[in-house]
Amino acid sequence: MPVYKLYRLFVSLLLLLACFVLSVDQQRDEETAQISAELLANALNYVTSHANMYPNAQETITLLYEKNNVQTLYQVAKSMSNDGDYLTAIPIYHALADSSSGHVPSMFALGFAYSKHDKPKAIHYFSKAGQEGPHAASLYNAGKLLLEENDLVTSMRYLLAAAQMDSNQQQIYVEAYNLQSQTILDTIILQLSVQEMMDLYPYANIHGHSTNGIWENARNHVSEYLKTHTTQQLQLARTNLSMLFNDEVSKLQSGLLNQLLIETMSLMNHDEL
Repeated sequence: MPVYKLYRLFVSLLLLLACFVLSVDQQRDEETAQISAELLANALNYVTSHANMYPNAQETITLLYEKNNVQTLYQVAKSMSNDGDYLTAIPIYHALADSSSGHVPSMFALGFAYSKHDKPKAIHYFSKAGQEGPHAASLYNAGKLLLEENDLVTSMRYLLAAAQMDSNQQQIYVEAYNLQSQTILDTIILQLSVQEMMDLYPYANIHGHSTNGIWENARNHVSEYLKTHTTQQLQLARTNLSMLFNDEVSKLQSGLLNQLLIETMSLMNHDEL
C-alpha cells in the first residue's frame, strides 16, 4: 500500500516537543529511581561539571546521590539532551521510562529521540506515554509516525484519541484529525481494501457514533465472507451497512459506507461469474 501522507499543516514533532507541557503526579516525581551506579555517576558528573547551570547545584547533587530522585534525574537528562549529549541522556531516560512505575516525560523524550532513526521504537514510547499519561501530544506523535509507517487504521485511532482528549493543544489535534479524515476521503479511500475500510470505520467520527451492534454484525459477516467466500455473508453485511446511514455518521464514515457498498457489490458480482 502506498504511503499515506499527512497534510503540511500538521504540527511537527519538534513543535510539539517545544510546546510539551505535562502534569505529572507529584508522588511519582518524588519516587526513588531504580538506576545503575554508572548512570547515577554520569548524572552527578554532569551536574558537577555544569554547576553554573544549577543555582542550587548542591541540592541537586543531594537529590541525586541520596534519593535517586526521579524528576531530578529526568531534568539532568533533559539538560544533557539540550547539550546534544544523547548518548549519556538516553540510558537515563530508559532507566526512568522502563521502570515499574514508568516516567511519562521520559517516555515522551525517548519517542522524540528515536523519531528519525528508529520509528518503531519511537512509536512504542509515544504510544506508551500517550496511554499511561494520558498525554495527547504523545498520542498525536504516535499517530503521525504510524501514518508514515503505512498503518492508517492505528494512526487514525491515535489521532482520534488525541483529538478527543481535553488538553491545552486540543484544537491543534482536532484540526489534524479533520485534515487527515478529509485526505482519506479525497485521495486514499479508493486504495483501501474492504477489510481496511471496515477496520477504519470506528475511528472515523470525532464525536463518537453508537451503532447498536449493527456495525459489529456487518464486520462479522464480512470477516466470515473473507474466510468462506459465501455470498450470503456479503448480502447480510450489505443489509447492515445500509442501516448505518443516519444523521450521526461523519463525512468520512458516510464515504466509507458508500465505498463498502460498491466494493461488496463488486465482490458479489465477481463470485457469481
